[in-house]
Amino acid sequence: MVRILHFVQKPEVRKYDIQNIKFELEINEHIFPPSPHGSFFAKNLKINAGESVIDIGTGSGFLGILAARLGGKVSATDNDIDALNLAKKNAARNKVNIDFQQ
Repeated sequence: MVRILHFVQKPEVRKYDIQNIKFELEINEHIFPPSPHGSFFAKNLKINAGESVIDIGTGSGFLGILAARLGGKVSATDNDIDALNLAKKNAARNKVNIDFQQ
């Protein structure tokens, strides 16, 4: 008898603390993780409560989630359906509402 074992790899989750806002992102090997450039933008992002924000090429949802946590009304886009699905998952993980469009 031959046994086939399936290993389920636990997703990688990274924790962030930016502008005193803590949040988590699931990282996927098929979607670019937040880059040093993205981290620079995140540290300097200024959003007024209720301000409309668009995150073009959202990837994992890093900047869109932060913008929503800062009080913005966020719309996020990506042309990659896998990126959008990951960003949606990350938005739910962080309890923020973002309008996602492909």
